[in-house]
Amino acid sequence: MTATGLYASGWQRLALASVMVVSAWSGAACAEALDQRIDRLKSEVSQLSESLFTLEQQVLHPADTRLSVFLSLDNVEALELDSIELSIDGKPAASYLYSARELRSLQAGSLQQLYVGNVALGPHTLSVTMTGQGANDRYLRRETELDFRKRSGEAHLELVIAAEAPDFEPEVLLNHW
Repeated sequence: MTATGLYASGWQRLALASVMVVSAWSGAACAEALDQRIDRLKSEVSQLSESLFTLEQQVLHPADTRLSVFLSLDNVEALELDSIELSIDGKPAASYLYSARELRSLQAGSLQQLYVGNVALGPHTLSVTMTGQGANDRYLRRETELDFRKRSGEAHLELVIAAEAPDFEPEVLLNHW
């Protein structure tokens, strides 16, 4: 073999380098196009998931019988909530044990959704059992029964745990939205 046979000529090296640059550029372009397609698919999946959740809520909880129960705290210094149990017409509906982070969120004014479900039209009894520590560092447990009437359409109830001065004894109030 001659020396020229072992080594590519100048124009062959240039052609090879050009092919490598074009391949690298087209690979980057393909990767970018693939990334864009993946992002578009993620967006479509997210939209479909949201639509499916909405449809599921409409099927499982028709608007005419839907009941949503929320919880908020009033006078947050007076109570450190530990847990809450909710029953509707004697049937357990929700039970929740609060972490320190969740309690801080409620104390900052957030609203917690405790229950979403179906109830028939007419009168109902909401039973609430709350445990926590009062302003006087005394452990307490309060059981309250609240009556409400489910009317046609969606019903939203807010349970407000309030403790007024001077004794700061907590009580559960019911607001209809």
